[in-house]
Amino acid sequence: MAMTQQKLVRHVVSLAAAGLAAANISGCSKPESSEPSNKPNSKYQEFDGYLAEYNSAIKSMTLPRNAMWGAAPTRPPEPMLYARGVGSTRAELTWYCAWEKEWLAALAENPRSERHDYAIEQLERVRTLQLYQVALDEEGRTQIERSLAEARRGNPAAVEADVATNC
Repeated sequence: MAMTQQKLVRHVVSLAAAGLAAANISGCSKPESSEPSNKPNSKYQEFDGYLAEYNSAIKSMTLPRNAMWGAAPTRPPEPMLYARGVGSTRAELTWYCAWEKEWLAALAENPRSERHDYAIEQLERVRTLQLYQVALDEEGRTQIERSLAEARRGNPAAVEADVATNC
């Protein structure tokens, strides 16, 4: 059963909200059953690990010209645990939004330009990211694939909806 555009937007919103919520507030305190965060195989880490993931991710990705990363995550007043990968996911969501906006601007300016082609190539790199491979569920990945296919055809509707909702 095909998802309507409204359902797509709702699902993407819930995925992004879950990702951002996890990035900002995962584990308000150390759960008694969680593994200690100082072990490399732990599912959780403290803020320094989260921030290191975020910083590593932003160093490995390039934003479109004139786009900015925004403020780095700040240490919460109370100790918190973060699921491993959440720092990368936060950076990757920022990256993806920046390239969606760049693609929309390039499409409006000249859909046959190198800028347009480069922007869509960057968007398709999402498949290599932790966000796509780990953080999203199958439905989320399917929706990104549909959005990318529509973008390749020059239809901005799905990208516009995602930018309006999540960026």
